[in-house]
Amino acid sequence: MRNFTTLLTVLSLALGGLRADDKPGRAEQLKAIRADLAKAQEDFRKEMKAGTVKPDAEGEYPGWTDLLKRFVKPTRQVVEADPADAVGFAALHFALTELGATDADLFGLVLKHHIADAKIEPFLNLDAAPVDFLRDVAAKSPHARVRLWARYHQSQQLVAGGKPKQAETLLEALAGEAEAKKFVGYTTGTLADTAGWLLFEIRKLNVGQEAPEITGPNLDGKPMTLSESRGKVTLLVFWATWCRPCMDMVPHERELVERYAGRAFTLIGANGDNLTVGLPKIYDQDGRVIDAGPVVQAAVEKNKMTWPSFRNARSDGSPFLAWNVRSWPTIYLLDERGVIRGKWKGDPGAKELDAAVEKLVKAAEAK
Repeated sequence: MRNFTTLLTVLSLALGGLRADDKPGRAEQLKAIRADLAKAQEDFRKEMKAGTVKPDAEGEYPGWTDLLKRFVKPTRQVVEADPADAVGFAALHFALTELGATDADLFGLVLKHHIADAKIEPFLNLDAAPVDFLRDVAAKSPHARVRLWARYHQSQQLVAGGKPKQAETLLEALAGEAEAKKFVGYTTGTLADTAGWLLFEIRKLNVGQEAPEITGPNLDGKPMTLSESRGKVTLLVFWATWCRPCMDMVPHERELVERYAGRAFTLIGANGDNLTVGLPKIYDQDGRVIDAGPVVQAAVEKNKMTWPSFRNARSDGSPFLAWNVRSWPTIYLLDERGVIRGKWKGDPGAKELDAAVEKLVKAAEAK
């Protein structure tokens, strides 16, 4: 019996690379950290509901981020005990994707010990993922999907870091690569399509460039174009009913429309909900038609959204896809000639937006 037990222990060590008494203890530590976090989050939500913790001016709760940071250190201890085993990988995943850890050395441990694992893909889309990490994954991963997505996210980070030309070279190659056309892209289309949309944004959607045309149905299914607004300062807002910041902006948008009524200003929306009237039907995994039409109509009526909106056609020509909208809301401010004068990913706040609009309206009316 002793020899059989010894044999099992040897096999376990050979297959898992762990000490016999190590894995259970660390796994339980990670489980306890997760449980403690869940309890802390539940308590925080109760305080939010009771009003004992307050949001900042932008509606965010800084205390939530601080809460997550408290759990990074004990999770790192689980990682550092053995970053190469299954528990170490789970702890790395927890720290980076759930706790929002930004330590570059954690990405280094992923690269050193788990480069061959296809499960590292969720790490690629993290804001904190270093460009060097993404470049190395793109070069060393044995999985084509992981390599290609690493190149895409490397391009994103280069754009965010003010290096669009470097990103453009990577994206151009990626958009034309046959292998990238085999993998599903962001939201729809292929990975090659996704690369093409980002390429379009960095080439055509910069401040100082003339805004490309948008042609498509409005919420009622009638045709409309962006260029119809030429001659007026245009605030183009990509929004959706499921986007809380978008809906929080609506009262201010309505106030802008009312304030500038009869003047050189117009507001146009581009809706991101699933609307299927007169368009190909979209089905969920259970075979049910996805159609947010009634929800959108109710939101428009309730919030008195009198301005027109493009409909999300869920095709490659859909405005939010063509303009590579990944943040909601995304806002463009165009002058009376259709030139982009402002671009925001997220609500910039009433003060900044009002000042930008007023400046352009005054300039347009002075001509």
